[in-house]
Amino acid sequence: FIMIPIFLALTVVLVLWAIRTLVFSADIEFIRLYSISSSYVLWGLWLWILLSESSSKLGIFYKKVYPFAAMFILAFKGWALFLQLSDQSLKTTEYAFILILILSAISSVLLILKGAEGLNKIAVLACVLSLVSVLPLVGYHSLPVRFQVNRLERLLAAENILQGDTLVPSDSEPERKVRESITDAVNFLSYSQSKELPIWFDEDLGNSSTFEEKLGFEQTWPERDSYSGRYIGLNLF
Repeated sequence: FIMIPIFLALTVVLVLWAIRTLVFSADIEFIRLYSISSSYVLWGLWLWILLSESSSKLGIFYKKVYPFAAMFILAFKGWALFLQLSDQSLKTTEYAFILILILSAISSVLLILKGAEGLNKIAVLACVLSLVSVLPLVGYHSLPVRFQVNRLERLLAAENILQGDTLVPSDSEPERKVRESITDAVNFLSYSQSKELPIWFDEDLGNSSTFEEKLGFEQTWPERDSYSGRYIGLNLF
C-alpha cells in the first residue's frame, strides 16, 4: 500500500504542473510530456487493477480519484498532442501517445461507470489496440511514415524542389521554418528505414552533404534548448 500515497502525491504534483503550464504557457518538449503522462496513466491503471478488490479507505479513495485525475492529465496532454500534430504531423511518438490516450481515456470512463466490472473490457481494448498497432497500413511502422512522406512532399512541392518524381535543388534558400520542417521530416524518414519510401527519396538523404546537394540548402534545426532531435521508432527490416 506504499504505492497509494506515492501516486496520490504524484497526482497532485502533475495536476498543479499542468495548471502552471497552461497559465504561464510554459514551453515543454513534447517527448517529455509524452513520457510523464504516459507513465502516470499506465502505472496508475496498473495500481487501480491491483487495488480492485481492496476495501481499505485509502484504496477506495484512490480508486475514486485516479480516473478523474487521469482524464484531466489526458485532456492537458491531448491539447499538447493536437499542437504537435499541427506542427510536425504524425510520427512514431505521437502514434504511440494516441494509442495510450485512447486506452487511458476509455479505461477511465469505464472505471468511473462500472468500476471493477469494466476491467475485462479494458483488457479487450488493450488487445485490440495492440493488434491495430502492428497491422499493415495503420500500424506504427507504416502510418507515421506515410504521414511524413505526405508532409515532406507538400513542403518540397511548395518550394518547387519536388517536381514530379525528381528533386531539383532550390535556387533560393527557403525561410527558416520551412527548412526546419523539411530537415525534421527527412531525418525521420531516413531513420525509419522503411520500404514504403517514394522513389525520389534518396536513401542517403539524411546525410548532411547529400541533403544539401539534393535540396540546395543545409539541414536546419530549431533554435531552442529543449530540442533533442530524438525519434522513437523500430526498424523491422
